[in-house]
Parts: sequence; structure tokens; C-alpha cells
Amino acid sequence: MKIKHILLFSALALVVSACSTLLQMAALSKCEFKIDSVKNTRLAGLSIHGLRGFNEVKLTDATKVVAAFASGKLPLEFTLNVAVRNPNKMDAAMTKLDWEALLDQTTILTGNVNQPLRVPANGGTAILPLNVSVNLKQLFSTLKKEQLLDLGFGLADASDKPTRVALKLKPTVDVAGRPVTYPGWFTVKRDFTAGS
Repeated sequence: MKIKHILLFSALALVVSACSTLLQMAALSKCEFKIDSVKNTRLAGLSIHGLRGFNEVKLTDATKVVAAFASGKLPLEFTLNVAVRNPNKMDAAMTKLDWEALLDQTTILTGNVNQPLRVPANGGTAILPLNVSVNLKQLFSTLKKEQLLDLGFGLADASDKPTRVALKLKPTVDVAGRPVTYPGWFTVKRDFTAGS
């Protein structure tokens, strides 16, 4: 008789756990996402934060950028800070996030984050930083030097808000020890966008 009670209690605990996680998945699907800021922007190793164009680069730094371009590389690195806002009455959580970074509607990099993220209920927010590193010259091989530089300098406005960058996201939650991935991708830009 005790074994039946233990099995029944274990099954009930598993169902409650799965229901709780499914509710978190439902809550996550109603969360709103936006690219909050573009930070730590570096072009050919040079910090270009606050610069609006190549003409604002010091001559000594400009030679580094030109040399990188001449060598067949124009590395661009930046951090996209994704804000997640939860309008639900219960916390939302995810265990993994697959993402694609887009620059002028072209996918420049894909990746995933394998760290849990919990977003508090009732309008709570969380920030998820995504580090992006690409070789612009290789990725956009048909563009001229000036066009590539414009891409790098035009990622964000003066207040670090994205201008040419978007993301596609696909979150995953854990349901009873098994991953459940959000059905389909959704695009995130400068303003809050719901995942549903």
C-alpha cells in the first residue's frame, strides 16, 4: 500500500512540475522582446562607440581599419542587449535560446545561449546579452570599403539604440526534464515585440 502512495505521490509531483513548466512556457510566449541597446562596438579592433562615420576616426586609428580591410578582414564585434518584459501574472522562464543576428535583413551570425533566464511577473524585465563577432568583408564580399564601413558605423544611433540590427529568436523551456522549443522563430527589433 505504501508503494502505491509513493508512486501516486511521485506521479502527482511530476504532473504538477510539468504543468508549472507548461504555464511558464505559455507565460514566455506572451513576453515581449526588444533589442535594448548595441554596446561595445568594435571595428577592426577599434572602439567606434559614439562615432557616426569613418571621418570621425583619428588618423592613427584609421590606418588600422584600412590595414585590416587590405588584409581581407574587417572584423565587427558588438553586444546586443535583449530586453525581455513579462506582462503575465506568473514568472516566465527559459533554459535555452537559439538566435540569429541580422544586419540589413541578412543573417550574419547564429548562436545559442544555454543559460537559464527567469523573467519576473507583472511587467518585470530581464536583460540577455548576446555577443556578436563577424568578418564584414567576408560576409558582404560584394560591397565596397565605404559601404562596409557604413554598415559598421551605422549599427546604432547616438543613444546606442539599434538602427540596422534585428534578431530572430527561438526559446526553449524544460518540461519534466525534457526540452520544449517554441514553435517557430520571431523577429525582434528596436521596440517591444510579443513572441506569440
